[in-house]
Amino acid sequence: MNEEDWDSGFGKAIGVYLNGDGIPDRDQRGQLVKDDSFIMLFDAHHEAIEFDLPPEQFGPACTPIIDTAVNSGAPPNNNVLDFGASVKVEARSLAVLGAGSPSSTD
Repeated sequence: MNEEDWDSGFGKAIGVYLNGDGIPDRDQRGQLVKDDSFIMLFDAHHEAIEFDLPPEQFGPACTPIIDTAVNSGAPPNNNVLDFGASVKVEARSLAVLGAGSPSSTD
């Protein structure tokens, strides 16, 4: 995004990759802090929006964790999604995908 994009009135969606391997802090023993990675997809539009997931260099696959378009109390669709694929996010909702960690081997 550039500076003008932040001021546009037509922006209706945003996707954020939270990189668990990108934390610059160190723990008490001086080891780099690592955590799980997540993809957050926000759709503020009145229609569903198709998001392209990051390329496979970010990990093998991701799994839905939260989907606010699903009835409360019902679990989200637990289908594994390949990186680089597209995912549809329903109107005025949020989807959170567990992305694992690019450096994990499990």
